[in-house]
Amino acid sequence: MRYITLIFALALFSSCNDKIDYQKEIIGIWETDSILNYENGIENIIRISERNNMYVGSRENPKSFNYTKHNELFLIDKANNNNQNTTYKIVGDSIFHEKAYFNSKIIKIDYKNLIFTNELVTIWLDGESDHPKQVMTYYLSKKK
Repeated sequence: MRYITLIFALALFSSCNDKIDYQKEIIGIWETDSILNYENGIENIIRISERNNMYVGSRENPKSFNYTKHNELFLIDKANNNNQNTTYKIVGDSIFHEKAYFNSKIIKIDYKNLIFTNELVTIWLDGESDHPKQVMTYYLSKKK
């Protein structure tokens, strides 16, 4: 009985040390599968299809994100931006966009899936205007 307990304890200890190294696993190209778009109280799921969509692209040219070892996330949008890249910077679980004001957080990452939210932050000069709220949740899968 003592040996069984010892074997069980060793198995449990070794399984606890099997953690994902996110810094290594996130490196690569991630393709957009779908987006959950929340805008002013209305939720829409946008799935990839044959037609081009400004949020997800198309089956032929899906929007992709290339994550580099320097904590940079490049948006590759062949369909809408003539192969222009947009740069994001990832610090901890936050994502910063180079040109716009977004409050972004990584929700989940594993070997095959990456989910993050992207909330558009609008700044009004008068400070009193009603702010439209838009939150997009990206569901990505690893391409390579």
